[in-house]
Amino acid sequence: MTAGVIEGARSKGQKIVLCAAVLLAAIPPLVALLRSMPMLPYAATSLGLIVLAIAASRGGGQVARLAVTTALMGTVMLITASLRGHPWQLDSHMLYFAALAGIVVLVDIRALLLGAGLVAVQHVAFSVAVPSLIYPAADLVTNLQRAAFHGVVLVAEAVALVYTVLLRQKQVAQADADQARVTQALAEAQKSKALADEAQAGQAEVVTALRGTLAKLADRDLSGVIEQEFPGEYDQLRTDFNTAITQLSETIAEVTARAVDLAEGANEITEATNDLSRRTETQAATLEETAAALDEITSSVKLAANGASKVEEYVTETKGKARASGDLVSAAVSAMSSIEKQSDEIQNILSVIDDIAFQTNLLSLNAGVEAARAGEAGKGFAVVATEVRTLAQRSSEAATDIKKKISGSSEKVDEGVEMVSRVGTALTDIIERVDEISTYVSEIARTTAEQAQGLNEINAGVVSLDRVTQQNAAMVEQCTAAVHSFGGHTRELRLSMQRFELAVGARAPHSRSDPGSTVVAFPDEPRMVDGLPKPANASAGH
Repeated sequence: MTAGVIEGARSKGQKIVLCAAVLLAAIPPLVALLRSMPMLPYAATSLGLIVLAIAASRGGGQVARLAVTTALMGTVMLITASLRGHPWQLDSHMLYFAALAGIVVLVDIRALLLGAGLVAVQHVAFSVAVPSLIYPAADLVTNLQRAAFHGVVLVAEAVALVYTVLLRQKQVAQADADQARVTQALAEAQKSKALADEAQAGQAEVVTALRGTLAKLADRDLSGVIEQEFPGEYDQLRTDFNTAITQLSETIAEVTARAVDLAEGANEITEATNDLSRRTETQAATLEETAAALDEITSSVKLAANGASKVEEYVTETKGKARASGDLVSAAVSAMSSIEKQSDEIQNILSVIDDIAFQTNLLSLNAGVEAARAGEAGKGFAVVATEVRTLAQRSSEAATDIKKKISGSSEKVDEGVEMVSRVGTALTDIIERVDEISTYVSEIARTTAEQAQGLNEINAGVVSLDRVTQQNAAMVEQCTAAVHSFGGHTRELRLSMQRFELAVGARAPHSRSDPGSTVVAFPDEPRMVDGLPKPANASAGH
């Protein structure tokens, strides 16, 4: 189909190009005649081109298209040659591009390439050999530049025209493909219509058979199946429908049986949740009392811990004071030792004074003897000697008295040093005992603090456990209510399922306690006890 469309377009284009060549063939001889040039060469050449094109076009095909292309481009070349030396000779070059554009109607890329090649060869050859037949000037360089410029334009136009031809061919091919698809669709539509007419008759029979069975199904009667065979492929529909009805009947029977089992299970769960609820409440009450007692113990331990901390502080303070008293006793012992040492030194000094007094007394006696010997002249010296002897005796007596007192003081000081030493030893023992007591009290305080902290954690855990237990009790109550509601739903489900009339052979529902039973009643609805559902036979001892 595509080839036929393209060939038709090429045939019309061939006629158009041939007519254009015939019309243009008269121009060269006419221009030569008007310009007083030899007319015969132009007329003969134009006529030869036209005759060749007409002869080739009779056979048609690729050769005819190339022939009319050659005739058209040759006629344009003759027009340019006939205008040799005229100002319009350059303007006539526009005919090459117009003729090349006209060749597009042939829808032939080879013809386009032939036309473009003839123009290129003519421009290059004439620019070198006979420039006057193509350009008005005889400058070779200028003519070659013009030929190059015209060649670039010619190539650009040829590329554009080739793309146009290719696009045209593609469009024709697409149109041909679309037409083929439309034709095929029409054929398939006619075939489908025939099949639809054939199927419509079978559908009427199928619908009639299904209408009665579906009416039974609407009345919840699942016992009816289609025995009449359907024509053709519709018999599979009958088989599938019968299978679906049978499976649905068995499914409903199974659902009914499971509803009975669910109801009995719901009652058992309700009884268990009632028992669990009571135990949870008892556990919650016991845990609450335990938490209160543990809270009191925690408070007592906290008080004991605080008291132990205060005792530890008092013992520490006492230990500090005992250590300070020990330091004072040590200082007193040191002072007593220093006093004893100084008493010994004073006794030594008194011994020296006593010796001085004894020597002075001897000297005074000697002086008295010497004064007596001197007679009257020594009376005054004798008085002095007497006074000195008296002073020496007093000094000796005073020194003796002081020595006695110092001796007594030394004895007392020794006794005081011994007593202070005993006090220091006793304080040292007291400090050691206080250190041991402080260690024990610190350990007791630390242990009591750890016990208080542990009791706080235990108390917090018990409080949290009490809260969780209360929540569990509430959850158990909710679960019991939900199970009770679930039992009601299963009852409604079984009543709904009993409305269906099952097919022959479908398994009848039965109770777990009586497998052979075909009619099963649901257990009694649980009673409400203390806000919770409870079965009638529930035991209070659970």
